[in-house]
Amino acid sequence: VISASERLTLSGSSTLSASAFGPGDSGTLILEVYDGAVELLDASKVLVQGVLSSGNSGGLAVNAASLILLNGSEIDTSTFSEGDSGTLDVNVQTGSVELLNDSFLFAQSNRDATGNAGSVTINAEYLCIRDGSGISTVAQTAGTSGDLFVNTPNGRTEVVGVSDNGRSFLQASTQGNG
Repeated sequence: VISASERLTLSGSSTLSASAFGPGDSGTLILEVYDGAVELLDASKVLVQGVLSSGNSGGLAVNAASLILLNGSEIDTSTFSEGDSGTLDVNVQTGSVELLNDSFLFAQSNRDATGNAGSVTINAEYLCIRDGSGISTVAQTAGTSGDLFVNTPNGRTEVVGVSDNGRSFLQASTQGNG
């Protein structure tokens, strides 16, 4: 658990990671800033991964007043091997979740992995996905994708814009044999 009272910022391509490289599961990572913002800026990453591991990737939760990912930043729970990827839960109490300029939230089972992708749940007053950004749960080979839940009580969800890298998206898909 990583807690801050007013703001948690990662910038300049910073990475916060919990990964498994052996037979066990990776840990669960929880970011808590109940009275403020979690910000990932300029290609910064929060990763929970199972790499060369028979275990599962742990879950990842963000609990904050707001969440912003900007300029190629990402929050990711993935598997690259036998285990399943963990779930990704974003709980923003009063503010917004904003993904801007090729930024991503995802749970995935990557190429050559045999595990399943985890579910992604977003709870926020407002969700904005712009300019080539996206949210997904994807199984790229043998596994199945998780579920994708978006809960915006005021009905404010925007998915708009493109970048040189593609269109903005919300996606749950199985692309292989799962």
